[in-house]
Amino acid sequence: MHHRRRHTCVSGQLGAGEDVISVSHWTGHASPDITLKIYTRFMPDRGMRGRAAVDNWPKAGTGSAPRAAAPEP
Repeated sequence: MHHRRRHTCVSGQLGAGEDVISVSHWTGHASPDITLKIYTRFMPDRGMRGRAAVDNWPKAGTGSAPRAAAPEP
């Protein structure tokens, strides 16, 4: 049961936008690569923010490269 709670907690932190280096340190992993291999999964909201930035770029008319939306709290 402990590992299920740990997985839920760590996946939630990563899904909320916490940086993987901090999460890796908190979990005691030797490297962020280990954390990513174990705890990440497809998170649709993460990809949609990047897509929205690209989709909205032509509408902005700024001529500059697209910028991703700020992470939601």
